[in-house]
Order: sequence, then C-alpha cells, then structure tokens
Amino acid sequence: MKEIRFDEISDEVIFSNIYGIFQRWEYKRIFSYLQNPRPNHGLMYVLCDHITVTESGGETCCYKRGAILYIPEGFRYSICFDSKQTVEINTLLINFSMHTPEGEPLCFGNRIYPVVSEAPHRYTEEFYKIISAFQNTQDSYPSIKASFYSLLDKIMLHLKKRSLMNNEYAKIAPAILYMDGHIDEELSVPEFARLCAMSETCFRRYFKSCTGLSPAKYMRRIKIQKAKEMLCLAESTLSNVAYELGFYDLSYFCKCFRAETGMTPQEYKNGQESAK
Repeated sequence: MKEIRFDEISDEVIFSNIYGIFQRWEYKRIFSYLQNPRPNHGLMYVLCDHITVTESGGETCCYKRGAILYIPEGFRYSICFDSKQTVEINTLLINFSMHTPEGEPLCFGNRIYPVVSEAPHRYTEEFYKIISAFQNTQDSYPSIKASFYSLLDKIMLHLKKRSLMNNEYAKIAPAILYMDGHIDEELSVPEFARLCAMSETCFRRYFKSCTGLSPAKYMRRIKIQKAKEMLCLAESTLSNVAYELGFYDLSYFCKCFRAETGMTPQEYKNGQESAK
C-alpha cells in the first residue's frame, strides 16, 4: 500500500465508502481489532477524557481530548476509552477508503497517530456534518463526500499553518494562509504585503524566492487545484465552480484552467468520471 502525507492530497487521490458514526463508550470499555484487521481507514475525533491505544505488539500510547487520530486500514489494535460521561458522545469516527485513479491502494501511514493533537472546536462541526449527512437518508452521497473534502481542507490548512510557522515561509505565512482561506476573493499585492508587514517590492521578491511563483500565479494555482477537487463531484457544473472560486466569467476560468493543467475543465471532469 502506497503511503502519502496529508499535505500530498491531490486529484490523484480518490476517496470512497465514506461514512460516519457517533460513538458512546462505557467507562474503561475496550474495543478491539486485534483478532481481525481494520477493514478501512478512519479519522477519530476524541471527545472523552483520554483513550489508550494498544497495538498488536503490545506497545501503548495515550491520546487526550481534542486529538484527531488517523487509523490505517489493516491495522490491529485495541482502544480503552476513559470517560465517566456515559450520556455524551465520546468519539466521532469517519471511515473511508482511498486509492489512485488506477485503483492502487493508498494510506496516510501504517500506524495510528494524531493528525491534529489539539483540534479547535470548529472540527466538531465538520465531523457532525459528515455523520449527520450519512444518517439522514435524504442526503445524497455527493453531499457526504463534499463535507469530507471540507474536513480534509481544514486539516491540510492546519498542517500547512504549523509548517509555515517553522520554516523559511514564516515571513509570508499570513499572506499564504489568507489566500488558502479566502480562495474566492481577489486581494491585491499591496494588501498581502501589509498582512506580512513588508513593502510591496520586498513582499514580491521574498514571495517569489520562497514559492517560485508570483503572488498572482500562486493564487491562480491554488484556485485551479480547488477547482479540480470540486469537478470530481458528480453534481458540479463548470459555471458553479467558476463562480464559487471568484472567476469573473466562465471563459476566463477555462483559460486559466487550461494554462495550469493542459486541458479544459470539461475534459478534466470527463476524465475523472470515466476513472471511477
């Protein structure tokens, strides 16, 4: 199984069989996958005081409230849930499969680990959206998938922020994070420079040295990357995607998309649908 990082998620990663569960566990209750390996990947949001994970080899590790754990497909483990609050939801779980367009299985690692150690409260809402949509028979699978991609976007943005603050990108991190979080807006370079407390000339020079792109080209690239994700959804239309990403008209969107990918948005969408 090929391993990728969360910050390597792209249109080459296909997610399927997504479903969520509200979980309630009795005090010191143990759930085990030691006899049979886990059948799918999972993201678990810990809401109880803490949990203790025991791997098949006997190694243990504790995780506290607020951790979002990645659990790989095929992993053998048991979990002890330490929570005396029996009436509340103790964990939120999203299960899923992942593979390349050619069908090659993918994973984010071969052991359980915290993707986010202390998740902000907003992640609770993202998990609830997916689980509630799954339990609501009136919701379509595309809406579940869209909510799942929204959760992944927030996790990737969190990881990107943590990485940016610890490397050479730190000086332009405010601009990059704003671009990623406001992808439908069009800000000017002077505004980005002010966010980073730099002159416009200094900002342009430093941004290009760090990313290899001008601010405008970087913004266009992340817009097109988001467009590729949106075009994977069956109900998406070219005009809706262009509007959501702040392109002033459809022809300009198609021109930018072709410049970045070498194909039109419709050609890309048709290729994604035929690969499923």
